[in-house]
Order: sequence, then structure tokens, then C-alpha cells
Amino acid sequence: MPLPIQFDWSEDESMLYFVLHARGAKAKNMDVLLSDVYVKVNCHPAMFDADLLHEIDPDHPKTRCRVGAGKVTLSLKKKEPGLWDEFCAKG
Repeated sequence: MPLPIQFDWSEDESMLYFVLHARGAKAKNMDVLLSDVYVKVNCHPAMFDADLLHEIDPDHPKTRCRVGAGKVTLSLKKKEPGLWDEFCAKG
């Protein structure tokens, strides 16, 4: 079973941001999956995933993943602007 990744998240009207604290993370050792309402980052032996509360645009040029300095930064463009107050869908 994968280990959970500790993370911080924030948002503004148009973007959702995650900073995943993944020691030793390297782009070549990572699997990232972004869809409209689901995000997964697998960095063996750890994994982060989330069912999102609302839709993002995984193909937008501002949506990106950066790896470096023991962290993975996800910048996700929201499909509809607005504050979510939480990122994870319930139920």
C-alpha cells in the first residue's frame, strides 16, 4: 500500500494549488494523472490522490506540474472561476 504524501493547498479565483512534500521526488520516477475531477501523483513509495469538488481544465496552459527541491507543485486551472473553500469532493 502506498504511503500518503503530506501536502499544502491553496486557491485563488482561477487556480487551485497543491504543494506535495515528496522527498527525493524526480520527474523520471513519477506518474501524474490529471482529469477534470481527479488528481493523482504517484512517487513510489508515496502517493497523493484527490477527487476534486469541482472541475479543473487539465489541458489549459496554466495547468502544470513542477518537480524540485523535495516537493511537487501542482498548479491547476479551474474550469469555472470562484473560491471552493475546500478541494475534496465528499461522498
